[in-house]
Amino acid sequence: MEEIHFLLPTPKIDRLLNKANLSWQDIIQARRVCSGNCTSWILTTYMRLKGAGIPCHAVKTMPKKGIVIADRDSLGNKYPYLGDVMLICAKGDREFHPSAYMHIAHNASESQLQSNRIWNPYFIYHWPQPEIIPRNSYRGTRITTAAFYGSRSNLAQELTSNHWLEALKNIGCNWLPRHTPAAWNDYSDVDIIIAI
Repeated sequence: MEEIHFLLPTPKIDRLLNKANLSWQDIIQARRVCSGNCTSWILTTYMRLKGAGIPCHAVKTMPKKGIVIADRDSLGNKYPYLGDVMLICAKGDREFHPSAYMHIAHNASESQLQSNRIWNPYFIYHWPQPEIIPRNSYRGTRITTAAFYGSRSNLAQELTSNHWLEALKNIGCNWLPRHTPAAWNDYSDVDIIIAI
């Protein structure tokens, strides 16, 4: 079997590589020094495969041979011929990488478009987020709080308007945008998630 390498060029996450499981706090810390895609696809997949006993290695630079799974942002915009390396690019919401043999897509439509077939995309679901705090059951079936989870830059302008806030208020609902990553695992006081 070919060696499986995970390209993790950020030395600031080395201490996480020997853990048995990643906590939500570990993921938050990792995202401060590497992209969310690198954390979600590369680091988490490496940890899970290693934990399952599958032989794999975290590497800081591109090896000379073997299977390499890398985040699109870690690969940059140079497109070398990689010879004995089978590069699998976890592209996230970035463009395809011309040096990759195949791509991991987190949007199913990217793997279904005929025009993308040349890039060899495969849809794989995201890993479950660790340490989810579920909605409190005491809230029953009432809907009084709507929330958005994510960075401010990803929130549609329409959802920052007074018109939106008034519309929610008129139906007895509060707006709770959660922009702090430390709170992205807590759904205890939320009834509806607004995702765009």
